[in-house]
Amino acid sequence: ALDYGRNHQIPVITIYHTHFISYIDYYFKDAKFLIDAVKAFVISRNKSFYNGCDLVLVPSQSLMDELAGYDFDSDKMKLWPRGMNVSLFSPDKKNSNLKKEYGLDRPVVLFASRLVWEKNLITLVSIYEKNEVEGRPFTFVVAGDGVAREELQEQMPKALFLGKLDHEALSIWYASADVFLFTSETETYGNVLVEAMASGLPVVVANAGGPNDLVNQFVTGIKCDPRDAEAFYAAVKLYTWNDKEGKATYWHSSAHLMAEALEALYPGIKFGIGPSIENGYYYDVDTGDITLTPDDLPKIEAKMLEIAKDKNQYIRKDVSKSDAIAYFTEKADEYKLELLEGLEDGNITFYTQGNFTDLCRQMEKSNFVDQIRIFCRSGHGGAGSKHFMRNKL
Repeated sequence: ALDYGRNHQIPVITIYHTHFISYIDYYFKDAKFLIDAVKAFVISRNKSFYNGCDLVLVPSQSLMDELAGYDFDSDKMKLWPRGMNVSLFSPDKKNSNLKKEYGLDRPVVLFASRLVWEKNLITLVSIYEKNEVEGRPFTFVVAGDGVAREELQEQMPKALFLGKLDHEALSIWYASADVFLFTSETETYGNVLVEAMASGLPVVVANAGGPNDLVNQFVTGIKCDPRDAEAFYAAVKLYTWNDKEGKATYWHSSAHLMAEALEALYPGIKFGIGPSIENGYYYDVDTGDITLTPDDLPKIEAKMLEIAKDKNQYIRKDVSKSDAIAYFTEKADEYKLELLEGLEDGNITFYTQGNFTDLCRQMEKSNFVDQIRIFCRSGHGGAGSKHFMRNKL
């Protein structure tokens, strides 16, 4: 095809969607003395082909950088990321009865991929074995098929193997599992990872290839060294009410939920800070001409529970300082504007749930809150009053 295009003066566009160079370590694991020579040959052949094209579409920046290091023509490469059908892959696909239907009584760690050894299945097996040693706190579920399936099932005998699933069935598993684990280090992009993230599933991935670009460490997921099974297993942790981190997550999410309820009930209310604390949470608010009393609390609690039933996700967005200032200027919220004065551009994030958007450094993963108790404290601010002593909070 390339020769035909050249001979007929037709521009040639291609997609770099399989990184064969990264497969060589797996294919020649039993003949390691050949790896360097074979890798040099494959790089040379690939470089000759792709440099002969007019345009090479590359799925991830990390891969573009790696190819440039092999002297692929940077001027011919263009970043070409993918979109995602968020109607197909969505938290709304969650099936609360799915685990029961399969007889699963533990949190589910889901792995979805073509089952071939170049997907770093060796590390997956090591993580599974660590789980067995620890008393099997998680159930491993594997979606996909391939030449390594039979051997993988022998090495992971207590895992649930689903075989190849269509997109609809897979979307339900994404939305219903507890953690998505992806050990592959040969991905040019990582479609399954984006599908899992679109489904609201926390992800733990290898910090290599496309996934390295797709995950913001400790914000949108956790990245681990591809060969470090211990690090992967340590990252696969579900916090509960018995964990300090679990309580903090619940309280932090509740503070945002309370703010959403207050804004819905009292339009024009202004917000200071709303952190979690050791035994709960609070939000400094300026209600303007409205005076809140203990009699208002049942109404606020009821509104919070009403909103919580929508099970809205908490969505993070990086924003520029100028855009953040413009947003809170339009809302006439001088307290948030004062907070923004001390923040550097490039380190500002908004979190949105439902109809409420807040300035927030980082929220832990939380789906929804279903039980709330609040109380009212009047005066000049709470624990955060040092920021706003001149204002009425």
